[in-house]
Amino acid sequence: MPSSRCVAVLFDAQLDLATEVHRGVVDYLGQHTDWQVLPLPAAQEDRLPELLRGGMVDGVIGSFVSDSWAAALGPVPRVNTSSLSTIRSIDSVVVDDHAIGRLAAEHFLSNGLRSLGYVGLGGCVYSAARLDGFLAALDASGGTGRAGVACLTWLPQRLHELDDWLAGLARPAGVFCASDLVARAVVQSCRRLGLSVPSEVAVVGVGDSYLDAVFAGIPLSTVPLPGRRLGAAAAELLAARLAGYRGPVRRVVVPPTCLLSRSSSSVVHGTDEVVSGCLAYIQGHLHEWLRVDALARRFGVSRRTLEMRFQAALGRSPAGEIRRRRLDLARQLLRDGSLPIREVGRRCGYLEPQQFSAFFRTQMGLAPRQYRQQAAPAAVER
Repeated sequence: MPSSRCVAVLFDAQLDLATEVHRGVVDYLGQHTDWQVLPLPAAQEDRLPELLRGGMVDGVIGSFVSDSWAAALGPVPRVNTSSLSTIRSIDSVVVDDHAIGRLAAEHFLSNGLRSLGYVGLGGCVYSAARLDGFLAALDASGGTGRAGVACLTWLPQRLHELDDWLAGLARPAGVFCASDLVARAVVQSCRRLGLSVPSEVAVVGVGDSYLDAVFAGIPLSTVPLPGRRLGAAAAELLAARLAGYRGPVRRVVVPPTCLLSRSSSSVVHGTDEVVSGCLAYIQGHLHEWLRVDALARRFGVSRRTLEMRFQAALGRSPAGEIRRRRLDLARQLLRDGSLPIREVGRRCGYLEPQQFSAFFRTQMGLAPRQYRQQAAPAAVER
């Protein structure tokens, strides 16, 4: 295969995701070829047809708005990396949006929330799919299901509609948002209404956008998008097309890795005083080796009583809650990438790296270092 291949990677308004897709493409091409990668910002997309006509670009990876838009680029191999619309004419690598919705539903339910809402984006296939996954998980939970979920399509120019919708929710409420941009708008609306986040309204977004969290004024709970894996998989599909593959259109679905629980949704609702006290203690002492019997003694109840109260309030045991919170912390620290893995283990209560690795592998199916490589872009490997 010629070494002078040039692949254009399109950057759109979802800059965080596009950046990670680009990194994934570079990762793959660095390991398999010596192609050149041409990043093309949204403001310069009108250059693409000219570059294609001049033979300067051999393939394109990016977020395609529609099949007709993809067709306008001509016969050059293309791979789509988004679900803005349903793309059928070219290969696609997309995130599992149903799984994103499921993670959000499970998070709210585990925190004791039953008044739930969804704020979506009109005209986006991924927004509808995230809602479908959210509702399906609620139906499967055995509770009230989708019947009690309030839905709103967010329009940034109509602030009063979002304000009125939020004001009408029974509280405490959990609001799942199609993106971190929408989550930021919801938090700002809560601030205008004098509603406390997360004690009155818990908010979860999608995308792990640093800028949206900054402008929201609170760390946003979010489902990170696996952009780097999307990019690597897209590069693999494109490489096959450039190597002569003429088979049917392929669609690869990449699952999200986790939901990162942060300040915008970190309160557990509807629990009794003993359980609430235990949860606060657990969260503040994750770096210690926590024992359930010692926890029960601290709060003046028997271990069996504590187990029963946790099951009634949260649907899981104290030990299960400790594991869940340690796993959440571990995933967040590994994604951040600034701490050695040994120190991540210590902060999660594991003095020995082998113990931490065994715990993490049991819960996630892969080692901490592998998770960091997949889920923590630009992480410092140690």
